[in-house]
Amino acid sequence: MLLAEDNPVNQMVAVKMLERLGCRVDVAADGEEAVQMSERFPYDLIFMDVQMPVFDGFEATRRIRERADGKNVRIVAMTANAMDGDREKCIAAGMDDYVAKPITVQALEAALVKAG
Repeated sequence: MLLAEDNPVNQMVAVKMLERLGCRVDVAADGEEAVQMSERFPYDLIFMDVQMPVFDGFEATRRIRERADGKNVRIVAMTANAMDGDREKCIAAGMDDYVAKPITVQALEAALVKAG
């Protein structure tokens, strides 16, 4: 799976949590890198930070979805903007699910279960 997250501390925390859940994780430091990596590797699941440099999570998701095989990847938004309507905004932007920050092992596990 791919973790698209620009904050080094958040990267470290999320990777450790996901590894504890048995996942192998690649990391992209911005939205452009996430798009490039998703073009090179067939990820089944991407955890996508919404606020990143270069391309934000919405733009990165749009670009990934534009590719034919981009429709087969599950994209889970990760955002600190846990306000009313944010989940709907993420879903409308082409994301499949939503995890609020600060992330927890339970929230990541629930997203993984939904991903199958």
